[in-house]
Amino acid sequence: MMEQFDNIEKGDTTPAREIYKEKLSEALFGGKMSPSKRVLQFSPSKDASRMSPVKLLSSSLKEDLSPKTKTPVRNIPKTPSKVLDAPDIVDDFYLNLLDWGATNKIAIGLDANVYLYDPITAQSVTLHESEDTNNMVTSVSFSKSGDQMAVGTDFNEVLIYDVATGAKIAEFEHHESRVGSIDWNGSIVSSGSRDCSIANVDIRSGSLISRFESHTQEVCGLKWSPDGTTLASGANDNILNLWDLQRSTSAPKPKFSFSHHQAAVKALAWCPWKPNLLASGGGTNDRHIRFW
Repeated sequence: MMEQFDNIEKGDTTPAREIYKEKLSEALFGGKMSPSKRVLQFSPSKDASRMSPVKLLSSSLKEDLSPKTKTPVRNIPKTPSKVLDAPDIVDDFYLNLLDWGATNKIAIGLDANVYLYDPITAQSVTLHESEDTNNMVTSVSFSKSGDQMAVGTDFNEVLIYDVATGAKIAEFEHHESRVGSIDWNGSIVSSGSRDCSIANVDIRSGSLISRFESHTQEVCGLKWSPDGTTLASGANDNILNLWDLQRSTSAPKPKFSFSHHQAAVKALAWCPWKPNLLASGGGTNDRHIRFW
């Protein structure tokens, strides 16, 4: 029907052009279109009309890239889900009396005893009970697999237990004072003492591999890096030391030593996915967490 208008130019204002417009309006809208009516017209908002082209583009991009759904909010309870009685726990900042193993057992040192608690069954068993009630437990630490436990005592001992059977499988005494901190590196047990030294013992042979001596007060924090190459030690002298186990000299020195903290360095944690990143926390007079 519209072939006769094919040759009409866009700027043509002749009667034929007007007839063409009327025919087109009838075909699209069923009648003559009002001159004020615009089809598919872009009309920017009032705010957008006052924006510069750069701001308008930026605003458009923000709308396109903004998340369409809200991120779910995690509700953190304000009260503990469970409370356990811990009578006779020693009130001493420099001791390490709590650990949670890979087999989902919690170890707690209470006075001269060590108990294992199972969060699933809510049952507890006695792992270590000292023959001398004056020999307090001063530190506990699970092996990485959770099947063995090291216990430090006030009588300078390090005791190794089989968690499944409860049997004591080894006993060492390489310190001259209480053992307040312990950590594992494979078959190597490192212990920190009030005698200011760190003893590294291979529990398979019972032999002392090396002794680290640099701190001037009690060693209260020990933590091996995830790759097992570096031992971090903190003490009441406010010093953080990093030790390299591969250094086999008779008197090894720290690979790095930091004196930035203004109180005892007890809290130590290595990043699980970045083995060369360490966090250290200072005591009351420091109140800082530092990353190295």
